[in-house]
Amino acid sequence: MKKIVTIFLAIAIAMSMTGCSVSDTIKTKLGFRNEDFEYIKEGNAKKIVIQSNRDKGFKFVLTDVAAIKQMYDILASGKEVGTKSTLEPDYIFEIYEKGGKVHKYNYIAGIDKNDGANFYGDDKSYIVSSRLDNDVLKHFSNIRKPKYFEEVYHGSIISTMKEDFAKAKSDNIQIGSVGVDISEDLSISKFILSTELVKLNELLRQEFKNAELAQEGKEYDTLVHVITEGYKTDVYKAKISITKDKKLKEHVYYVWCKNKSGAWETSITTEKPKDF
Repeated sequence: MKKIVTIFLAIAIAMSMTGCSVSDTIKTKLGFRNEDFEYIKEGNAKKIVIQSNRDKGFKFVLTDVAAIKQMYDILASGKEVGTKSTLEPDYIFEIYEKGGKVHKYNYIAGIDKNDGANFYGDDKSYIVSSRLDNDVLKHFSNIRKPKYFEEVYHGSIISTMKEDFAKAKSDNIQIGSVGVDISEDLSISKFILSTELVKLNELLRQEFKNAELAQEGKEYDTLVHVITEGYKTDVYKAKISITKDKKLKEHVYYVWCKNKSGAWETSITTEKPKDF
């Protein structure tokens, strides 16, 4: 025990005398830091492009020296691991070095460190701090994301399905397996993170038997297509189409959510409202 205390005391004295370099070296040896992003620290990264993986036109560029330094601090503190998360990436990072070399990485926002690497390229994978969400990506997502979006978006889908399925039951129409397809809802794809897709999938399974987010190539007895028509901080509009059998007519619903005095009011109609 005395030997261990002596070692830590020596480390503390060394750090106080030589500054961050010794501290960083110790962290690297202990696996709490990596040296793979030193080219950024050395000033060789001229810009960092961050792009939504679900909306290729939704991206922003970091060129500010302080912002790039902040990014370096987060990435250099990442722990290298051998296992990647199985979730689909939310963002693509491209770090442009002077001279034309581009380093490309995938990033999954909001996952726990036990779920595997959340930042990875072709060769190496890292678990990086949630500071990347808090310090950088929060500014990105807040550019156009409406307040309470997940609450309204998820609620609109669930409420419409409940209303339609109740009518189908009274008409003795079988629901069977249900696939909810939001893949073509391009105007909101930029807002949805992989962790949120997991939550929506869990919610669908809790509310309905045999319901899930539609998987590509899989067939379902009932298909629910969601297309967002418009949104603001206090208004959300969507067109939701439900088809239970290829022989049956598609049912189209118009969903209009309005926030009044802090509470959301949802209108679901089969006729398109005026001014929708």
